Amino acid sequence: MKLTRLFSNRSSNTQKDDDLEVRLQMLADIKDPNVLLETAKFDTSPYVRMAAKKMITDKKLLAELQHTRENLSIDEVEKLNSTTLLGVVATCSESKYVRLAAVKKLNDKNLLVRIAQHDPDKFVRITAVRKVKDNSILALIARSDPHHEVRIAAIENIEDDQVLLEILKTEEHTDVRKIAVWQMKNPDILARIAEQDREEPVRHVAALKLGSSRLRKNKPETEAHATIVIAENGLIKNPVEAITDSDSGVDASEKETRNSTARTHAEYQQAENLSDNAPASENAGMPDSEGSTALNLQTIEIFTDKKLLAEIVRSSEPLPLRKAAVNKIDDISLLNDLLEKVKDEHVRYQLIRQKKFLELLHSTKKPAAASRARSMVTEQSVLEEVALNARDKKVRKATVEKLTNQAVLARMALHDPDAEVRNAAVWEITDEQILKQIASGSDDFSIRKTAIRKIHDAQFLISLAKRDKQIKIRQMALRRITDQQVLRAIIFDNVPDELKEEAIDRITDQQILAEIAQKTSHEFLRNLAVWSITDAEVLGDVAISAEELHVRKTAVSRVESEPVLNRIARQAQDPYVRKRAAEKITDQQILRELALSAPDMYVRKTAVEKLNDKEVLFQVIRDDQIDFVRNAAAERLNMLQQI
Repeated sequence: MKLTRLFSNRSSNTQKDDDLEVRLQMLADIKDPNVLLETAKFDTSPYVRMAAKKMITDKKLLAELQHTRENLSIDEVEKLNSTTLLGVVATCSESKYVRLAAVKKLNDKNLLVRIAQHDPDKFVRITAVRKVKDNSILALIARSDPHHEVRIAAIENIEDDQVLLEILKTEEHTDVRKIAVWQMKNPDILARIAEQDREEPVRHVAALKLGSSRLRKNKPETEAHATIVIAENGLIKNPVEAITDSDSGVDASEKETRNSTARTHAEYQQAENLSDNAPASENAGMPDSEGSTALNLQTIEIFTDKKLLAEIVRSSEPLPLRKAAVNKIDDISLLNDLLEKVKDEHVRYQLIRQKKFLELLHSTKKPAAASRARSMVTEQSVLEEVALNARDKKVRKATVEKLTNQAVLARMALHDPDAEVRNAAVWEITDEQILKQIASGSDDFSIRKTAIRKIHDAQFLISLAKRDKQIKIRQMALRRITDQQVLRAIIFDNVPDELKEEAIDRITDQQILAEIAQKTSHEFLRNLAVWSITDAEVLGDVAISAEELHVRKTAVSRVESEPVLNRIARQAQDPYVRKRAAEKITDQQILRELALSAPDMYVRKTAVEKLNDKEVLFQVIRDDQIDFVRNAAAERLNMLQQI
């Protein structure tokens, strides 16, 4: 009944964090489900209620609690500084939003790992994952989490290329695989992926990250590099390259035309895997045994009637035949009419290509240039038309992944109606100025995020992190910044706390972390900085000289180096911190020195209680000026003599 009384008749307005922590520790010892049920129903503290409810496993008892309310707001959670209470909320609250608020403030690494692996909500897991630094844990999450967004969050924190490569081999989701490749830095691994990976989008990302011209899509050597301007309406202004006169003679021009035609037929055969492209038989064009006319590539070459050719284009004849019919039409108005009526994207592609050929042909009266017009209708020029005008989003997306024209890609990224197509276009953009325009000017969060991943300009990223209206974009930009002084400046700047937390996660400079732990005005940030420090000497400095007791206590709890603990036990300004340091020491030589010469009598007493040297214990009994230190030495000596 003492335990029951402990969890009743308490006013939540007067409860202190320390009192609640003691009660929560005692709650863990309660085994009686009825006591837990009573506590979960009636305790005045929401933290104790939710912790008690979490401990109940009996379904009948849980049914009695289904209408109970936690009565804990996000604002209240954001004001918490107790690691224990934050841990209770993060693991026990039934509200994913309340858990999320607690996880954002939580800095207990073990608890964060547990939440990252087991919380039922993907957004809570993502927030926890972003605070986990252990590569082995991140790799485990990246391989096993059921939601691809959580796996992506884990991959974004992994820096080991071999781990990323192993993930790439087993991962099935294309977006996750693309992010894994984008995180890699080893050019040999990237080159192998760009050449051999099973997915085209992943190969593209590897080639883009590698930045190697041999792995990028080949651009025509004669392609003009005109200035790209994107108007507000999305139209592209790009000067058209003039058709130059050919220096070769008529024979060479005719040869080029024949070669172009041969390449066109070879493309048909390869793309469609035709089996009906053998030479025409003697009966080609004659009625077959059933009275119908045999139709193949050779017979279409004979036709000249435009209406008949148009009917073949609109018909359900095999695709290669319809394409061949398109190539026989020399009327631009008829091609425009067919473009209005034909829905098959493959035929539309060929219609656009033929139209461009005719436009080029009509633009010049010079025979040499005219004979080269078809060869000047490049695959890229037709792909651009298809990408901008195709009705089927799958066709537009597939076409975008083959484009090299940065202006067209920018227009697709900013103005295509489909999110997948926009995102695919951003992945293909290599011009950093266009990426910056998308990152700062687009209304689509998804493509802005993709653009930021590809930007390397540190000053632009800093500006975006400080000034963008969307907090998530600012966080994304901040994750791309590595300059330690810039990250330090953000901590002491007038920016939202979420950005400061993100900056601390990115800081590795131990002295900067120590400065934050001791000087920043925000208590939570000070504590978070301490948890990010890994250098024992720096932790020792914080434990000795930090102004706030909670920060000093956190620092000493993380120190494992016994020489540093010895220094803390002698020099720390707070008796609790000095005593806690002494309690962690096991080295007998250090304990002897503390027992004989530590200025703090509580440190001497703690050292005596762990000492095994009988001679030193005799010396303490004889020489120490404090009675309870001498008594502790005598008790320890008696215990050793009885062993």
